[in-house]
Amino acid sequence: MRVLHRAIWRLLCLIGRTFGDVRPRRLLDIIGRRAFTTPEWAWRRGKWGDELRLSPSLHIDRNILALGTYDRDLHMALERWVRPGWICVDVGAHLGEMALHMARLTGPDGQVHAFEPMRAPRARVHENVQRNRREAIVRIHDAALSDHIGEAALHCPPPGADNQGTASLYEPPPGDATIERIPVTTLDAFAESASLERLDLIKVDIQGGEPAFLAGGAKTLRRFQPILFLEVSPNDLSAAGSSPRALVAALGDLGYSARVLHRGRAEEQLSPDRMPVRFSAPNIVAIPTP
Repeated sequence: MRVLHRAIWRLLCLIGRTFGDVRPRRLLDIIGRRAFTTPEWAWRRGKWGDELRLSPSLHIDRNILALGTYDRDLHMALERWVRPGWICVDVGAHLGEMALHMARLTGPDGQVHAFEPMRAPRARVHENVQRNRREAIVRIHDAALSDHIGEAALHCPPPGADNQGTASLYEPPPGDATIERIPVTTLDAFAESASLERLDLIKVDIQGGEPAFLAGGAKTLRRFQPILFLEVSPNDLSAAGSSPRALVAALGDLGYSARVLHRGRAEEQLSPDRMPVRFSAPNIVAIPTP
């Protein structure tokens, strides 16, 4: 049966790489989990030109293998916005796919700071950055960015979990979560210690930690006004004591206009008073208000 599942998986990869998608998308996970029950690592080149060490036994890796990328909308936005020489920050870098794309676009005159506090994914960031010879551009940090400086307990998915991108400071992921003690700092403290003279773009995907990140970076965000990309998950925000409306309101207080991101473009503007209470989006873009 596994042979059949692998044959179907290869067909889905062919379709996805050729046409850019597979519908319904959950087929990738259903077939992939049955075809690959243990990690099988190999280097593969993604849609945006970087080589990544991937295993089809993992959810995020499966999407990259089958479709060329995990988050097409956000990658399209990077292609649209990032310019050579920009200073970018990837908060919640996971395996480094987004950070490497930023590095490719900023070029040797730019810089990318990749924050990944969980040990296993951070090791993969190091591997992938070295493989693509981007060490001079991508600087990897082992801390979480939040609203205070110190240490915290990071709730991590177990090593065998399908989705390794669900670590949270607020709520254990499904399954038998493990705890890692990690350093925590703020964007403001980091910007000062790194002597940043500019900051152009930040991507934030930290399982409900987005409001705390904004609170800990208010001074830096007001000073540099970088473009922000953020995930909006009502469940994760609720676990952190916040909500989608509160997140968008906090962005407004910092001088940002929040919009839905679709196919790399900023579309419908979000208003805390009019947006759904349970609004959810894989990505929104926040642009400084003139």
